[in-house]
Amino acid sequence: MSGVATREAGADTYERNIRLAADRLSQEGIVGLIEPISPQAVPGYFLNDYGYVRCRDRSFSPIGWHPTALDLVKRIDSESLRLQVDLFHLQNIAGNITNNLKELLPYTGHVQLAQPPHRHEPGVPGELDFGYVLPLLEQLGYSGWVGCEYVPSTSSEESLSWVRRLGYSL
Repeated sequence: MSGVATREAGADTYERNIRLAADRLSQEGIVGLIEPISPQAVPGYFLNDYGYVRCRDRSFSPIGWHPTALDLVKRIDSESLRLQVDLFHLQNIAGNITNNLKELLPYTGHVQLAQPPHRHEPGVPGELDFGYVLPLLEQLGYSGWVGCEYVPSTSSEESLSWVRRLGYSL
């Protein structure tokens, strides 16, 4: 986790540390993940931006440029550093799931899901249509694992009923 720090104090140190970690992970043949977390979930969390289009212009930020997750992964350019794309946080941070997934998936090592805005399971009312999003991941070539990081709205067993309903298995 990147922790809580001011962007000015943390940007250089964070990038330096992620670069060191990627080098070490590469030596061991391990892939590390960085995950932006939405400001609504953890106010003040340093890595709170995937790097969607409007933040590519360094002049956009009122406090000056700060690294986004995608910026870091691209600049460090190591097969041992990938994004963890949590669809809950991506929706809260940027929305526009289809276009953002097209851009982020080539740099993604793992996908997590939860239904915004309450972080419940797919299949309950919310902002994302997982009957669309999960096939989209496949269409875009994502073949990795999809993790479920949600707060069940019912029992754990019942909260997994969406898996079969959408044509998948556990």
